[in-house]
Amino acid sequence: MQSARISTNSRRLGDADIAPSSFDTVVSVGEPGAHDFAYLGTLARLLSPGGRLTVVESGVSGLTLGKSLTLAGLTLSEARAGVVVAAKPAWETGVALAIKAHPAVAAPAPAPPAAAWKLTGLDDDMDDLVDEDALLTESDLIRPDPSACAKPKAKPCQNCTCGRAEEENAAPVKLTQEMLDNPTSGCGSCALGDAYRCGTCPYLGLPAFELGKKIELPPNYLVSDA
Repeated sequence: MQSARISTNSRRLGDADIAPSSFDTVVSVGEPGAHDFAYLGTLARLLSPGGRLTVVESGVSGLTLGKSLTLAGLTLSEARAGVVVAAKPAWETGVALAIKAHPAVAAPAPAPPAAAWKLTGLDDDMDDLVDEDALLTESDLIRPDPSACAKPKAKPCQNCTCGRAEEENAAPVKLTQEMLDNPTSGCGSCALGDAYRCGTCPYLGLPAFELGKKIELPPNYLVSDA
């Protein structure tokens, strides 16, 4: 380390052939505005680790100079009007330090799965189970009559003009073998199925058929001989 060095042209310190960390103590005296951030950074570079920097600048608050020194990497130790004292940390800038890694912590073992709910001892208790068919009564076994569920047909109103009254009062037409061999239809719609047939249509209950083509009857279907 050099014992002492005085510079009257401090602005050229950055260009001077001076190695970093060359001084333990630096004192800088200047006019207002002389200690800008770039100049304070140069002074901080010349300080050795743990070195001390004193800045004297009239007309400037210590708080303003202290902020600039902190940004330059120094630790502020004293600040008053026109005078600030700071120190460089006890390590050199750019020195690498190995960080000891913490040992890896093994993940906790997963908790065992909860036992599944299940029935046990069924073989011993089978005699206690009730047969579901035994819960049915005789009335439960009777098949309901589909006609009981059918919606009642609306009655024709007085002075009916839509033909419903004539339809209900008309005698049903019996289906003959001739009508099966050569089916005809006055409206032409009854061949499409029951959804298109009126209440007196002789083809009610038969599947859809083609006009003029013999109708194949379902099994056990009775035909009048007339």
